[in-house]
Amino acid sequence: MDEIELLCLRQTQLVQMLCEFAASNVRPDGWLSLGAAGRELMLRVPDQVASMKNRCGHSTLKALVIATDLFDLQDELTARGSRTVYRLRPA
Repeated sequence: MDEIELLCLRQTQLVQMLCEFAASNVRPDGWLSLGAAGRELMLRVPDQVASMKNRCGHSTLKALVIATDLFDLQDELTARGSRTVYRLRPA
């Protein structure tokens, strides 16, 4: 992805909202559940989520988060399996 594409991706509504969630809804350790963020996006902008592949070029929220290069991601074990969490990468 070239610089212009990356800049455009980072300015999409979905990515901006992911940044807002990561800045305000974090756990004490600084991480936020990607699943929780996805559910919030579905409530607020379901059309954006439904057309994410066409608008952003990524078919999953995890792929979108990785492509922005703005966030750290990790998988953590839970009693039911695992979940993906993310946080804004330190500047």
